[in-house]
Amino acid sequence: MEYGNILKIEKQIFSLPKEEQLRLIEKIIHHLRLDDQMKKENFEYQLSKMARDKEIQKELGKINEEFLVTENDGLD
Repeated sequence: MEYGNILKIEKQIFSLPKEEQLRLIEKIIHHLRLDDQMKKENFEYQLSKMARDKEIQKELGKINEEFLVTENDGLD
């Protein structure tokens, strides 16, 4: 968005009554929080989907086997 457009929007917002400005801010904040929540839920869904994937489980098993030697080398 061009800076000139932002200034126009800002001017329109400041011309609104204070109550409407506050309502607009609340709606924007609500939208941003909802967007963040949806992103978090999608990330968690993708992680759980990966955790159930048989190929990924197989690869993780191979990685665990490779590091088993270092886990048992006597270091704490």
